[in-house]
Amino acid sequence: MALLVLYRSLAIVQPRKSIRIDGQSGGADRIFISPDPLGSGGSGTKRSRDEQGSDIGERENTRIQDIRKWIGAPDPSTNFVAACNKMTEGTGLWLVNDVNFEEWKNQGGLFWLQGKAGSGKTFLCTTAITTLKDFGKSFGKPVFYFYFDSLDSSGSKTKYEGLVASLLSQIGTHSRYDHTDVESLYKDNEQGHTKAPAHAMKTTIQDTLKKCPKTQATYIFLDAMDECRTDNQFQVKNLIQDLLTLQNIHIFVTSRHSSLGLEEEIQAELLEKADGQIRWVDCQLTSLQELGTKKAIQKALKTLPKTIEDIYAYALDKIPEEHRDEAECLLQWILFSYRPLKIKNAAEVLAIDLEKQEVNNYRDDLSESNLHKIISSTIIVIAGGEYDEKNVQLAHPSVKEFLIRSKSGHSNKIYHKVKVESVEMAHEKFPLTWYAVHYWARHVEKVEDLDGKMTKLVMTLLKFENNFLNRILCWDKPNHYASKCISSETSDSALYHTCARRMGVGVIVRLLVDAGADVNAQLKGGEFGNAEFGNALQAAAAAYGENKGIVKLLVDAGADVNAQGGKFGNALEAAAAAYRGNEGIVKLLMDAGADVNAQGG
Repeated sequence: MALLVLYRSLAIVQPRKSIRIDGQSGGADRIFISPDPLGSGGSGTKRSRDEQGSDIGERENTRIQDIRKWIGAPDPSTNFVAACNKMTEGTGLWLVNDVNFEEWKNQGGLFWLQGKAGSGKTFLCTTAITTLKDFGKSFGKPVFYFYFDSLDSSGSKTKYEGLVASLLSQIGTHSRYDHTDVESLYKDNEQGHTKAPAHAMKTTIQDTLKKCPKTQATYIFLDAMDECRTDNQFQVKNLIQDLLTLQNIHIFVTSRHSSLGLEEEIQAELLEKADGQIRWVDCQLTSLQELGTKKAIQKALKTLPKTIEDIYAYALDKIPEEHRDEAECLLQWILFSYRPLKIKNAAEVLAIDLEKQEVNNYRDDLSESNLHKIISSTIIVIAGGEYDEKNVQLAHPSVKEFLIRSKSGHSNKIYHKVKVESVEMAHEKFPLTWYAVHYWARHVEKVEDLDGKMTKLVMTLLKFENNFLNRILCWDKPNHYASKCISSETSDSALYHTCARRMGVGVIVRLLVDAGADVNAQLKGGEFGNAEFGNALQAAAAAYGENKGIVKLLVDAGADVNAQGGKFGNALEAAAAAYRGNEGIVKLLMDAGADVNAQGG
């Protein structure tokens, strides 16, 4: 005897309607149960010529077989046939004749059958599949199914990946459905030479079903969901919920009562201890999903961390020793980078060898799953960014607060010194070059107390060794390979260009001045050069943004406020001509003796 539960909402754990139907196995019309799963579309099942359609050529058939072989889905027909062979005639007809089943068959939605172990749920599911297949042949309504099986030797029938692979193999290659999406996935994975991840297979299933005509009903049967791995059941339920948002979808699920009971146990425990903290609940669910057995989940429920801080501390403690340096490096970048860290650049970050001061030639494949092997999804998540590129970011603002407060980020003293021989090589082998060029000075500025090592690093960067920095500083110019970039290799040109940068560079200017840079050095250049402002003071006065501190530093160091040259003629004209006018700088220059009547450029 099984308990029949008919759901009409997406809230799987809160059914609208619960009906117990007493055992009605006898007295029903005879039903023929065929052991041949025609039309299932499953891997290894043979379709009839009529079902495939006479217009499908041999070449396309071969292509479809190649795609099915590539997907490599577990074959659910073996479970179907095994159940058919054990059943007697008339088994389960009371279910398919029930008004609730008939309503679901015609209207769609979710039909969830629950019962104790050994109550015949698999036989009832198999009867329903057979009935719908006969119905589908007459009215053109495809039927797909999957049996979770804890006795499966390969283990694939206990996993979410096995389910989506099977459904993709059945739905994506069925003669009544568009094959475009599954063929596209096949091509995207090097014509079947690489495996597709589960999320990509799920998306392909959804995209294929979205292309169905509104009148095209799709029936999906999932038997014994309680035999799915515990840590995969959330994904299965999410798949069910997402599929139910599509039109004309009919989903039939069977499971034991205990599966739902565990979910209710989790719900009750979390609600009792949450104290209104949604983030705390979210973190606990993420952690519980990583556990593989009911026993482990129940044990974890008894030892839940009491606060969000405890959760974060536990997640950091769980980072494997082999990944701790990588995790620290990634967290530093995520915490303090002025730009979001793209997932493709995360590999570049980890390729930096600080001990050897070079970029490794190899790159690890940092997929989303691999990143979460380094740092838990409680701490970081992968989110969409600009131009469909994915970014690695902190899972919640509270994570940043925790890391900063606990000094896990080790302050803003982040630096990566890398030996690079040319701009071309840097850009090809080290895509973070652009970020380094534009933001390194801002990171230095954030350091409150430069130690000897940091000072030495900054001065090394400013030496124009091998003319590298000279060229890299011109990188953002339209003609960054032009020969008209400044050619001097002295600290004077470094001072000039540093002042011209449109970012806070006070610390660097101070270091250069202390190192003996000439604050009154006049540099030549023009529209296509990199010394259009003539001298450091004019460059600082003209720069967009509030550069008053740098201008004052130069004036205090003896810069001539009336020095002539460059695009604007003098610093006062440069400040006045700046975007929106640098009024504070104008006043500072006038107080320092700037001649308001001096001829401009």
